[in-house]
Amino acid sequence: MRHGQFSSLKRRIFGAVIPAFAATVLITAVLSAGASADPSGETSIDDKALVTYGYLRTFREELKQEILNEIGNMGGTISSDYEEITLKCGEVISLAEGTEVIFRGGNAVTVCASDEDEAGFTDFSSSEQCGSGTFLQPGHIYYKTKAESVAYIVVTGDHAAFTIRGTYATH
Repeated sequence: MRHGQFSSLKRRIFGAVIPAFAATVLITAVLSAGASADPSGETSIDDKALVTYGYLRTFREELKQEILNEIGNMGGTISSDYEEITLKCGEVISLAEGTEVIFRGGNAVTVCASDEDEAGFTDFSSSEQCGSGTFLQPGHIYYKTKAESVAYIVVTGDHAAFTIRGTYATH
């Protein structure tokens, strides 16, 4: 996989997450700063405000639902048995928590996003945590560990072969 293709993939993956996160932070900040509680316990808003608290609360809920729908539309396969798959260069596997992957061969790298460094994958074969940019080793067993983390495997060579058990989607 050429550097330009990986950059493009990274932009597509994080291009939807970062604006949604920024919007959520902005809405939270506006809600925290724009509404003040008076002694009666009621919320007061300036009559000259361009945006009301009710509008922001509705917008936040709609945005939250849109993000959840987008995540839910990823589709995917749930398998309680082991399944063999082979992917071509540039294809991506999205993994859910608890999914087990045995890397059979080819070239592939992990891409993770979480609150902690080195979180997302555990290499059971070497007993190590794997962060973004870890090249998979043939014959090793990888496990998607944290529900909060986002974990992908990107095929970087001509092809890569995997044996997977759990919930995943290919893109």
